[in-house]
Amino acid sequence: MRLAPGKYFLAAGAIWLAMTGAAFAEVTLNVSYSGSSSSHFDRDYYVRMHLPLVQKSWGSYGLEACSAFFPSDDKVGVVAVAVCKFKDKQSLDNAFNSGATAAVLDDVKNFTDLMPNRTIATPF
Repeated sequence: MRLAPGKYFLAAGAIWLAMTGAAFAEVTLNVSYSGSSSSHFDRDYYVRMHLPLVQKSWGSYGLEACSAFFPSDDKVGVVAVAVCKFKDKQSLDNAFNSGATAAVLDDVKNFTDLMPNRTIATPF
């Protein structure tokens, strides 16, 4: 999908603004972590180490952008969400099936004791 600069669109309850007019990724991988008051999640490690590892590991396979959101400060409910935008479904499949995915998955234990929940969003 291509939007003119400054145009808005509604997606999954959030309003996004097309700043550059560039094409949006065709496939989005959302990775969320839900926890309780006793859960461990190191936001600093996640932002400084894990997300750059994801970008390095999957960038050559078509990962175009990766960002993180932290909707809860009390570590109850959803504590983190990563939004990874891929060029297309084949790019996502190639990234997941690559040898680089092992390093991404193995790194999870370094910042949390929670299990990631993955959701793939594709255009209608």
